[in-house]
Amino acid sequence: MSRPSTSPAPPRPGPRRRVGALALGAALATTTLTATAFTGPAGAAQPAPQDPCPAAYPADHLSPGEGVTGLTVSSGTEPETISGTYVGTLVDGIAPGLDMLIFKMSGAPITTQSGAVDRGIWAGMSGSPLYAEDGRLVGAISYGLSAAPSEYAGVTPAAAMYHLRSYEQPPPKVVPLTKRLTQRLQRHGVSPQQSSGGMARLRMPLNVTASGPLSRVERLAKRTGHGGVALRRAGGVGAEGAADIPIRAGGNLADSIAYGDLTMGSIGTATAVCGTEVIGFGHPDSFTGKTSLAMHGADAVYIEKDVLGSFKVANFGTPQGTITQDRLAGILGTVGALPSTTRVTVSATSPYNVHTGTTHNSMDDYLSMVAATQVMVDADVANDRMGEGRAQLSWTVRLQRHNGTTFTYQRSNVFSDREDLTGTMPTELASDIDTILGNRFAHVRINAVKVTADSTPEFESYRVSRLDYRSHGSWTTATDGSVVTRAPGQRLRVRVTLAPKAASSGTVHRFTETVRVPSDGTTRAVLKVRGHLQPWWTYRTGMRGATSLPQLLKTMSSAPHNDTVSVTLAGKGGGTGVTRDHTAPSTVSGSASLHVRIAR
Repeated sequence: MSRPSTSPAPPRPGPRRRVGALALGAALATTTLTATAFTGPAGAAQPAPQDPCPAAYPADHLSPGEGVTGLTVSSGTEPETISGTYVGTLVDGIAPGLDMLIFKMSGAPITTQSGAVDRGIWAGMSGSPLYAEDGRLVGAISYGLSAAPSEYAGVTPAAAMYHLRSYEQPPPKVVPLTKRLTQRLQRHGVSPQQSSGGMARLRMPLNVTASGPLSRVERLAKRTGHGGVALRRAGGVGAEGAADIPIRAGGNLADSIAYGDLTMGSIGTATAVCGTEVIGFGHPDSFTGKTSLAMHGADAVYIEKDVLGSFKVANFGTPQGTITQDRLAGILGTVGALPSTTRVTVSATSPYNVHTGTTHNSMDDYLSMVAATQVMVDADVANDRMGEGRAQLSWTVRLQRHNGTTFTYQRSNVFSDREDLTGTMPTELASDIDTILGNRFAHVRINAVKVTADSTPEFESYRVSRLDYRSHGSWTTATDGSVVTRAPGQRLRVRVTLAPKAASSGTVHRFTETVRVPSDGTTRAVLKVRGHLQPWWTYRTGMRGATSLPQLLKTMSSAPHNDTVSVTLAGKGGGTGVTRDHTAPSTVSGSASLHVRIAR
């Protein structure tokens, strides 16, 4: 990908109007991304429409009080004009060698017509371009005062954004303001509480299409290693209805981890369009450096006012190209070819509906979360409800090694839950995906995930409630510490009772099993009955003992199911003993045991 040719690599500026020395800290940037076609700022001074990639304005030429005009979107897709006044520069405010420019901004809905703060600088303004009087690009809004809405913005200089590939250092999270700049801001009406928080990178929430409360997606995110992610609701890129929105300077810009039946991504603003290249955000998204995400235009619905910082609510448009760089000074994308993705297809059925959807995932680190969330969302649609129930899930994962060798992994299991079935049942699928991608034998890529989910609203689950053993022609109930004596090689007959859990449908089930006592010299043994229903936190333990990728896949596929009840008799001195597996009507938990003395 070629770099913009509008300006040479920016040298470290010479004398600058410094506001004061900066104690190194971390800078928070402003983001809910947005992009539209370029129309320069309103007024006499604006870049020519045929030049949407204007030259960078030298930051050291700015003077306090100097005015700028800018572009952003608060509703729809067309950029609207905003205004600003230069306040000062935080030297090294974003990172060593990268200053932060501070501007006081105005214009709806940042401020009201009377000049009072309205929404302030919102998450989603990240990348909004600011222009000097001669039309050159000063930079992009990307930071805001922390806490309550404020009209003060931190701006990433244009020269840095035109050279995204030059910056590798991790961005700071909070930048403390200098004493002189704090005093200046407070003279303009900024409260001591706001100024004490410093300039913060505008939040980059993960916008997601989801059914029900977003707290359910947050739980799945936590279970797949993405706890703490900030989630916002957005309109997605479904099979039908998504708009084809061109990306323009000052308009909405979005990147996505996944799009389709489920959409997850960030929404902000495009700063400049240089031919087929798009520059935006003014700060990192995930700060992965080289990346491959889908790039979208977006349609803003409105700006939500929030005491913790206003944010943009928007619909994703259809993919327009690929984000290839995610760096300290912003993101860089190319219009045209779309990124390579993993296709996730889910077919969900219930007694009421059938729903099938497809999602394209472009980031392996999020694949388990994307697949699990899509199963939950599609099953919600099929069931048209949240709550208790039981389900049968089957999944097929197609993967490929770097040498071209392909593998197919298949697994099925039964799930039940008395509170939120659809939010619980995708956990093992997510664990399997993470185990495959994180295996220690070979680097692999997952090309496709296909899931079928058949659910019913009736909750049915069992527990091992009693263990009886046959002795002297009658059944005796085993209790804690019960011991039975048998000769080597003699048969031991037991009866297992499965009782429905509280609030469960179903009736009591019983089965008998006969095992032979070890005759290898062992003097003591234990017979154990166990239901294999696993709580969600045990799935991510991986599979021990495998020595190759094929063996790992085989071990995972043949692991006990949640409706399996195993009866195992093993000597206390070691060995695997003898195991008999039984299939129950639904999931089973709990265990019981019986000690066996082997007479000689």
